[in-house]
Amino acid sequence: MADTVNIVTPGEAQTDFSSSLLTANTFSITASALVLLEVDPMGPPQDPNRGNLNIADQIALTATEGDLASDAELTAGNEIILNAPGNVLAAALSAPAVFLESQTGTITTGAVNTNGGAVSIQSLDTLDLEAAFASVDANSITARSIDGDVISNVDLALNGDLVIEAGQSINVQGLTAESITATSLGGDITTGRLFGTGGVVGLTSSGAISTTEIEAASALLVAVGDLTVSDLITV
Repeated sequence: MADTVNIVTPGEAQTDFSSSLLTANTFSITASALVLLEVDPMGPPQDPNRGNLNIADQIALTATEGDLASDAELTAGNEIILNAPGNVLAAALSAPAVFLESQTGTITTGAVNTNGGAVSIQSLDTLDLEAAFASVDANSITARSIDGDVISNVDLALNGDLVIEAGQSINVQGLTAESITATSLGGDITTGRLFGTGGVVGLTSSGAISTTEIEAASALLVAVGDLTVSDLITV
């Protein structure tokens, strides 16, 4: 078993894991653009026979100039790191810690399973949490848009902490987590029902705050503009 497999190229990289047997503690690829192919590149997008990469410790895939696209299922014993200046497109991801970062593109993944771990997702522009995950099983999530909005049109429920940070505004539906922290640096915060199952709901906005309902042991709301809470329940 190799301890580390590290592939670096200034050009583009295409890798097919459909018929490979790779055993290593850590695996990383750095290339200008990166594609991990499925078993049949001409087959349907959800080909059940797609390739897979199973690494004992860490998988780190980095595109330095373009997109990162992985049709292979990625599994790591410790963490998965996907990073690109363009789009990040990935199939199923399984690891106790998953880190996803796109500088100017979008982030789209299949099922993300951390087995009670954490997901960190960051984009320079608008971050759409609904589009980012086909499904997500995580104890905690940190979602950050450096210069744009964080949005979601579906409810999100976690057992642990949820942290949302946006360079502009935050517009999400219902959120359930042990604690919920949301900060908008350049716009409003608009949410559906917020349920802090074991801690604090904290909202800080450079604009207005509008939420349909907050249920938590305590709530801390700070807004430069108007503050509207239709229903506040302390438990």
